[in-house]
Amino acid sequence: MKATKTMLLGAALLALASGCGDDAAKQQFTVYGLKDDGRSVYSLGTWPDLSAGTTPLFDVFAPEDRQLDPDKFQIFTGGYLANDGKRLLSGYTKPDVTGKVAVHTLEGSSTQYVSIPGNFTAVGNDGTFYVSGLQGASFSSGSAVYALRDQTPQLVMVGSQDSASGPLAIATNGAAVFGYADASANYENVLPLVAPSLYGPDKAAVTSFSGPLGLSGVFDIAGFRDGIAALQGSQDPQTFKRHYDGVVRVPLKVEGDLVKTSGLTALVLRFADQCSRVSLEGSMGDDLLVRISDPQGKDAHLVRIAIKKDAKNPTRSAATDCATAQRDPVLGTLELQTGFVVESSAALPEGVGAVTAVPVAQ
Repeated sequence: MKATKTMLLGAALLALASGCGDDAAKQQFTVYGLKDDGRSVYSLGTWPDLSAGTTPLFDVFAPEDRQLDPDKFQIFTGGYLANDGKRLLSGYTKPDVTGKVAVHTLEGSSTQYVSIPGNFTAVGNDGTFYVSGLQGASFSSGSAVYALRDQTPQLVMVGSQDSASGPLAIATNGAAVFGYADASANYENVLPLVAPSLYGPDKAAVTSFSGPLGLSGVFDIAGFRDGIAALQGSQDPQTFKRHYDGVVRVPLKVEGDLVKTSGLTALVLRFADQCSRVSLEGSMGDDLLVRISDPQGKDAHLVRIAIKKDAKNPTRSAATDCATAQRDPVLGTLELQTGFVVESSAALPEGVGAVTAVPVAQ
């Protein structure tokens, strides 16, 4: 894991389904948010009626580490939040890349802390978390993905010593992308595909996988129905300034122990200019949830995007000046592409972000 990544004090938000139904658009979701201090998690209400939480559910930092000061680089918040349907998970690391994840059970409101070195991000699926981290307590130990069903993390997948922790996503058909950053290629994210028959807390570590997925310039990924969405662009190697190109969706199919692409990669959102900021906040049922704001991260909205064949959307021209750019109240200066619709949206309270959604079984 790159030190620059672990230092990001991100805000994250997670939507956990609190209802069910055959029509995904009718499902209800309770929204939970990680404050921008990276250590306090709150309930923000029922989607799409969100408001700032007042009572924290749990502290991300373990009791023995709560005296450490992020402003003095004594501890680095992960800025991510995941759920597995019944629990919430977020984490932090220290300068020596040791770290812990906080696992909070919603029913009974109990929190446990589990050591996972270099924890960078996580995704939940069917009662299990998958955490992207490192094999050992050093930057050169290589990437690893851990499965966490109880208090004991199980090694799911390891990378070479030239790899660092990377993005994770799981599609509705179980196809997983357990990504890692290639340290020998300027930390470009590589996206191996793993079939559901090969990964889990009760299985041996994955030694073979499909792919990797042929996408370049990937900053982040998220499950999007039976496929994944990827935020793509480029980054200046000197200044680390990012230039965003768009969000694409890649459909995936599972054939035994293999995962394959099952159709053409489709552009979901196009950046007409750089006057909007986007982050992938995870799945909401079959749909994709994104956060859209101005370049400074202000006026943030969560937008739920659904697949709808032949849906048409207006085009946009690039703005010459972001200060005077005409902004759509939901999409900002972004252009939604044919085949996708805005199912719903919500203004986001200050200081929270990122979501994922899991239907609750009856």
